[in-house]
Amino acid sequence: MSYYEIPLTTTPFDQKTFKLTLDGERNINILLKLRYYDLYELWVADVCDNSTGEELITGMPLVPGIDLLGQYAYLNIGSAQIVAVGPTAQEQPDNETLGSAWVLLWGDGS
Repeated sequence: MSYYEIPLTTTPFDQKTFKLTLDGERNINILLKLRYYDLYELWVADVCDNSTGEELITGMPLVPGIDLLGQYAYLNIGSAQIVAVGPTAQEQPDNETLGSAWVLLWGDGS
């Protein structure tokens, strides 16, 4: 199983562009738009195809412990998980810990 850490920050309305090679041969080019909702204490992401600008996923909650892209397998863009870097009392990342105490791993899931 190949996973890559996607560098994230807690900057409001942060956007990350990254390219990955999945399954050892297939390249994807992703634009990731992140937002933090203070009221719900929750990070959400929009996933776009950076080559075409097409929105693939909107409003995906960044919830630890699950394959975030599991329900979007038909998009064939891999799998992703939010994981804690070390022991933490938090159940999920907040507006100060995403990218430091919690990281996003994205890969082929094979």
